[in-house]
Amino acid sequence: MTVLDLSGNQVGYAISIYKTLKVNKRLIQLNIGKNDITDDSGAKIGKALKTNRGLQLLNLERNLIEGKVVIAISDALKVNRSLVELNIMGNKIRYNGAIAIGDTLKINTGLKVLNLGIIASKGAKVIGEGLMINKTLKELNLDDNNIGDVISEGIKINKVLEALSLRNWYLV
Repeated sequence: MTVLDLSGNQVGYAISIYKTLKVNKRLIQLNIGKNDITDDSGAKIGKALKTNRGLQLLNLERNLIEGKVVIAISDALKVNRSLVELNIMGNKIRYNGAIAIGDTLKINTGLKVLNLGIIASKGAKVIGEGLMINKTLKELNLDDNNIGDVISEGIKINKVLEALSLRNWYLV
């Protein structure tokens, strides 16, 4: 099995997913969106990504995750080069999560597609700084944000970004 879609199943506690990611080398796509996954179990998924080298797409959209999970995933992406697409839309990334993502963008060379949830303007500034350095990200989704132009400098300097989604933005 290379694709597993568990979206909308109210998995919540993701310990079995964590265990699977630690040992499964064949799984390429994992969709666990809309499952009420919390920070505690979601952080375990981030931890498993440090050693998993098979997963290429992870969808965690619309769960109950916040900064703790985003930080764990960002830490994993500092060493994991196989994950090429990450979707964390519809979650509360918060400032600390945005900082972690921005720092990861500075060194990660695998991620090509990133779908972010709502971020604060201070966090957007750090993500923008990461974009100034990043040489691999091709698609960035920042829908449903109200961060004005704080990220624009990073977008302007980045030469590899091919697609940018800003739907439902509240441009100032």
